[in-house]
Amino acid sequence: MLLFHNVRLPSNELPFFQFGGKLVTFEHDRNAVAQAAAASQQPGFVAPSVIPRIVTISQVVTEPELVARADSLESALQQGEYRDFCTARSSSTDSPHKKFLWECLKSNFAPEPSVELLRLLGFNVQEVNSKVSQTRI
Repeated sequence: MLLFHNVRLPSNELPFFQFGGKLVTFEHDRNAVAQAAAASQQPGFVAPSVIPRIVTISQVVTEPELVARADSLESALQQGEYRDFCTARSSSTDSPHKKFLWECLKSNFAPEPSVELLRLLGFNVQEVNSKVSQTRI
């Protein structure tokens, strides 16, 4: 999403826009503007074709909670603590549905993911194994 802002800016600043959490502002170089203004008072003045501008790109944090969660995820990914991250997310939600989703995701990182997933779905692993072995005979 690209947002253009139409706000009153000081005379040395140009409009700015925001994209993907970045804020981009454009400013005239104050020294160059002052020199051009002084030179314009001189006889035989020829206006400069370009006045340098300063472009600033800043990171915009509008939702600190989202940034904290993203930092937590990035840390877990870098350290390989997938199960711990899923456990923390599961315990931090009140929604049974979200809790179940995080537990299912966590099961993928268990030593035996299929056993863990069967347990989460309410199956008895021994019964499932015996039924599977009976059908193979």
